[in-house]
Amino acid sequence: MSLGYASPNIAHGATGRSLEKALESGLEASRDRRWKWGSFLTGLGSQLFVRLIGYLAFTEVFFLITLPLRIKAVSAAILRTPYTTIFTVLWLLNILAAIFANLLNGSQFDILARGVSRPVFIGLDVICLLSLWLRHPNGIEYFMLGYPISLIASRFVFKSGAEEWLGSNTMDFTDWKSNTSYIVVGLLYPVVARYYRRSPLLIAAVTAATAALFMVMGSRAFSLTQLLAAVLMVVFSGKANRAAEGFRGILKKRRSILLKIVVGCLIATATAYGAGQAYKAMTRAGYLGDKELKKLEDQEDTAGGVLVGGRFGFFVGLWAACHKPLLGHGSWPLDTYGYTQQVVDYFQIDTQDAKLMTKKLYWIPSHSAIVGGWVEHGFLELLFWLFVLFLIFVNFPRAAIVFPAYAGLYSLFFSEMIWHLLFSPAGHRVILATKIAAFLIVDDAWRRQTRDIRADSSHTLRSRAAFGKTAL
Repeated sequence: MSLGYASPNIAHGATGRSLEKALESGLEASRDRRWKWGSFLTGLGSQLFVRLIGYLAFTEVFFLITLPLRIKAVSAAILRTPYTTIFTVLWLLNILAAIFANLLNGSQFDILARGVSRPVFIGLDVICLLSLWLRHPNGIEYFMLGYPISLIASRFVFKSGAEEWLGSNTMDFTDWKSNTSYIVVGLLYPVVARYYRRSPLLIAAVTAATAALFMVMGSRAFSLTQLLAAVLMVVFSGKANRAAEGFRGILKKRRSILLKIVVGCLIATATAYGAGQAYKAMTRAGYLGDKELKKLEDQEDTAGGVLVGGRFGFFVGLWAACHKPLLGHGSWPLDTYGYTQQVVDYFQIDTQDAKLMTKKLYWIPSHSAIVGGWVEHGFLELLFWLFVLFLIFVNFPRAAIVFPAYAGLYSLFFSEMIWHLLFSPAGHRVILATKIAAFLIVDDAWRRQTRDIRADSSHTLRSRAAFGKTAL
């Protein structure tokens, strides 16, 4: 008969289990706070710099100092998937390519040191970020909360080399292309990361509005990338947020998303063409000022049109790379062979940038991460960046399936990375490494999700077969 109370031993056991659960819950909450704060501080230090060999971000200094303490986590990240291993191998080959390219081209020691440090830290940043985020992919969101703060603060304290050279101050915020536009994009990241899951169409509209703003301000590249991202956000706003059932379902969903991406890119291309025509009309009408009108007229007079006139550095870099395709010209090579003048003469380019670069001895331009790497360090660095491009194309369609809440953020990453890798400088290492790490995390999540679904399906089939044998 029950007397309505527990025995002392039972009560003690229940109390012990409750205490154990409370301790586990407390430890879990502590770990949760730790990785969130760690990700935020990583973003906060991403654009604040200290001068050592070259200019290193505080985040990179932190990674370098703590690397001996995180060997186990870094090794696990390297071996996590075939793609992380391939990335690491190509990264190490890229470092060797940078060393040999500078030695064989007779680069000075400071150029060699800074030139080698770039591939060293881009890979180190990616691997360390992977070691932080493979178990906690949400860390990217907290990184993005710290990034714009760091971006704004770097205009005043702990500046990069370029900002110190240019003499950054509060008045520089009126310089749209070199300052304000980057800050607008930096502020957009955390908004998209946090609120896309709640209101995808609203966030897509905000992104499209920034694209329109960039167009009015004459930032055509930013306008193009934001516009493509906005269209892709709309593509992912519906079915991408619904869970797929079974392995066939997930593959069917991926094919559906691939089709939507293709359609979205076609729509974005048509919209970009219309926006480009609107930009030209506004410029010719004088709404964007005489400076923008002169630039447009000079670019249109080029034999290759606006694309060649606006990105002639890409063609100079391509021409230079083809003359030394295996070993490259070394880091920051001066155009002693006259590649710029040859391209300018061939396309009859008469823009202000072309005049500046042919007036005196200048570095070989490229305006492209892929072509720039090929120019400087040869075929192995070209291979490294081509693999990064491959990672982006393969894993972007998967992002909306494994991380539907961050589909908007990945849309921004995709559009920006494609443009920067092909036609624009890739930006500072830490934010570039963040985007590369993000796509490697998608690959890892995709492999785990499909593996689990396959295992569940196989277990179900075996159970049904065993049940059938038993029934017989």
